[in-house]
Amino acid sequence: MRKSIKYSLLAVLAVMGLASCSNDYEYSGAEALKNAQVFFADTTLAITSYDLDMNANSFDVEIQRVKTDGELTVALENHQDPTSTTQLNVPASVTFADGAKTATITIGYNPETIEFEDLNRDTLIIANAEYTTPYGGTEYRFAVSIAEPWSPWFSKKSEWVAAGFDPEAWPLSESESTCTYTYNECPFSSLSGEDPGLPISYRVNINNPVQAQFKIEHWAFNVELILDYNPETHNVVIPMNFIGAVDEELGPFYMTDVTGWQQQDYYSRFPCTYDPEAGKFVLNVAYVTESLACYGYGEETIQVDGFYVPDYSARALYAGILKTPTEDCQAVVDFKVGIDVDKAKYALTEATVTEAAAAAAIVSGELEAEELPSDSIRVFIPVEEDGKYRVTIVTFDAEGEAQESASCVFEFEKGGSSWESLGMGQYTDDFMSGIFTSAEPVTYEVEVLASTKTPGLYRLKNAYGAAYPYNEEGDWDDSMDYFLEIDATDPAAVTIAAQELGLNWGYGMISVVGVEPGTLTDGVITFPAKAFYLAMADYEGGQWAFYGNPNGAFKLVLPSASNQPAKFSPKKKISHRNVNKATKLYTVKKTLKNSLKNEKPVTLK
Repeated sequence: MRKSIKYSLLAVLAVMGLASCSNDYEYSGAEALKNAQVFFADTTLAITSYDLDMNANSFDVEIQRVKTDGELTVALENHQDPTSTTQLNVPASVTFADGAKTATITIGYNPETIEFEDLNRDTLIIANAEYTTPYGGTEYRFAVSIAEPWSPWFSKKSEWVAAGFDPEAWPLSESESTCTYTYNECPFSSLSGEDPGLPISYRVNINNPVQAQFKIEHWAFNVELILDYNPETHNVVIPMNFIGAVDEELGPFYMTDVTGWQQQDYYSRFPCTYDPEAGKFVLNVAYVTESLACYGYGEETIQVDGFYVPDYSARALYAGILKTPTEDCQAVVDFKVGIDVDKAKYALTEATVTEAAAAAAIVSGELEAEELPSDSIRVFIPVEEDGKYRVTIVTFDAEGEAQESASCVFEFEKGGSSWESLGMGQYTDDFMSGIFTSAEPVTYEVEVLASTKTPGLYRLKNAYGAAYPYNEEGDWDDSMDYFLEIDATDPAAVTIAAQELGLNWGYGMISVVGVEPGTLTDGVITFPAKAFYLAMADYEGGQWAFYGNPNGAFKLVLPSASNQPAKFSPKKKISHRNVNKATKLYTVKKTLKNSLKNEKPVTLK
């Protein structure tokens, strides 16, 4: 087969040769150019990029010519892109030495005037057309920039030390560093719960040591999450990070912090921080589109592996009243504290004293407290008079610094409980809509208790616990019963004293107090609109910052007021963490109006 192909090819060539000999066609080559034929040597790319050196002030560009006789000076023109911010010092001409084929021009710059990562575009042109050639480039397009002076990404302490950095500043572990990401309100179903073992690395800005970055690899949809970190303040900023999700109508989705989403300074309310001693990030994140429309936000955490997080937790659970043979009465409280607690102190106060106030008094010594003898123990606290009480416990570390607190509330009556159940009443909540605008008034069944000693005094048992339609597991304090007490002893002036609801949607325990009286008519208790103030313990120092009953929908239908079974609206899943699926997204319904409601009454004294 090879032989036949060879001979066939020769035959073809012979025919082509005979044919060319029989024609009268004459070939004429390209006309030889007699000028210098100056051209730019590097025109293989549409744009040539220069990564400039912060420690230099110029770079060179080479120009060539074909005819090398004599010295030659050629004019140059520089045309800068109007969007460029960097001013370059470009020579107006280039000079070739006699016999030289190449010449070099030096373009100067001031590194202090060039913004990092800012690409500046220029076009250099040979101005003397009589010296150019059609066979070489007469225009030279180039772009210059200075890269941010970051160190390489490191994931191990040994790499960091080998590069000459301070080992004490390295916040990660000696082994290959990984982390566990805990999601809270991400609007994408695949990002729920925890995601362990994500690679994490760290780098610093060499010229600005108070700027650093963390990078979490393969985060979310196989993209990287970048966090800007200030080692001096331990504050974290989350720039707009594309998370790999694109909706047909809404476009790409990004993750940022709450401040970045709102374009306002909310950092004091919604901080993002990193604790280098514990290796833990606490981030207030927002998931947004390009238009900054928010589709979920909340607190998320990143725990860097290899760090030990001390456990200073505390728990207090009321277990009942014990009567001794001598007729003394003792409140029984079960305590449990974390393994790293060095000591813990507890004290008894009236229930009207908040946990925060009691804890502060224990720490300062203003409140006499007992020291807990063990990390898990049942204690018996003497109680002499009828009333409502709170037991508060505070944990301390080995240095004597207060860490965490917990409390429980109970009611003591020597003669036994003076409350009897009336059955299930119909309760319409209009408290939460004063804070969380998605929590519209909702009606549901709640157990109603009446005082056997004081006619007209009622209680709703755990109205904001498991029965509350908007709640999810963990949203309320299940360590004890919470009673919303309503004083209707005067039907024309029904009141609600300040009390905790046992509810926490991420901003601390929620409390309520009535500021305008309501009425009891035909077994139905109602209040006028904005008759209440509400507070969240972790927002603005627990001040009364929100109106309750903004729609005037608060209503309690006592069980005796209706012979028919209680009717209540369905549980609409629009709570602060629950989401409704909409197209490909989980649209989080919880929002704080204007991030936190603007209507703020004067703090009650």
